[in-house]
Amino acid sequence: MRCNPQGGIVHCSAGIGRSGTIAYVEKLYQEIYYADNGKVAHQLFLFSHYAVIELIVDTVGKSNLNADDKEFVLAVRAAWAEHVAEIEQAKKNAAAKKAEEAAKKGKNSKGKK
Repeated sequence: MRCNPQGGIVHCSAGIGRSGTIAYVEKLYQEIYYADNGKVAHQLFLFSHYAVIELIVDTVGKSNLNADDKEFVLAVRAAWAEHVAEIEQAKKNAAAKKAEEAAKKGKNSKGKK
């Protein structure tokens, strides 16, 4: 699949087992491999794992997971929550910096008049 720039077609009876897994892994690989920004690729990778874990939990039901699996799910959820909190904090910091720069620019332009 990687040698063909147009992609490829993989099929199984429902499209969710082998072919779904192959398509998902290949698409994730391409997104990470061809990403211009390593941070974006990392976020895609983290989100993909989080989404798959949540899908498994929703499908199987948390009550059907063994203790190790439940612990793993909790760890993934905690890691994702931490990641989201870091992104939100970075956005707040960027907004504050932008406001500070705008305020400095406004003061400088008033002083030049």
